[in-house]
Amino acid sequence: MNDKLKLVVNCPLCGEKELNIISSQDELMQCLSCGYSTNNSLTGKMSENEEFNKMDKEIRHLSKEQNDQIWTPSILNLPLGLLHPSGKKHDGGYTLKWTFSPLIDVKDEEKENYKKEDGTFYSKRYDMDNQVFFDNFGQAILEINTIHELRRKHESGELSGSKPQEN
Repeated sequence: MNDKLKLVVNCPLCGEKELNIISSQDELMQCLSCGYSTNNSLTGKMSENEEFNKMDKEIRHLSKEQNDQIWTPSILNLPLGLLHPSGKKHDGGYTLKWTFSPLIDVKDEEKENYKKEDGTFYSKRYDMDNQVFFDNFGQAILEINTIHELRRKHESGELSGSKPQEN
């Protein structure tokens, strides 16, 4: 039996009805519009929460307190790459932007730079030189999903004239 309950409600940060709440032993709240998330371990004040204070400094600067919860910007490790927050510092604090770093193949000539602890090599890496920037998390998700669907259709031959060539 599935002990999880999923609800979609208005997000207390952005007001959009995109806050997905997965209620189980460890409740998770993730807004697909603004990109912020929280869980049972991120309650109370930022200054007093041990879990929060272990996080990366940039994540802490971009986080918010609302309804006795600490909300952090999401980091999504996706099949196509990494979607992560990037903050722009200014006089009033930080402005949140979203960055997508595509997952690419490691070239033979650069594999020495991507060695695992066991002596083998990674076959993929994040392309930090060709990142795509977004002002909005929801738009980033939609565009990444579109790319994923087009790639899937291309690989399966669903797009006319796009069947992959066989060697």
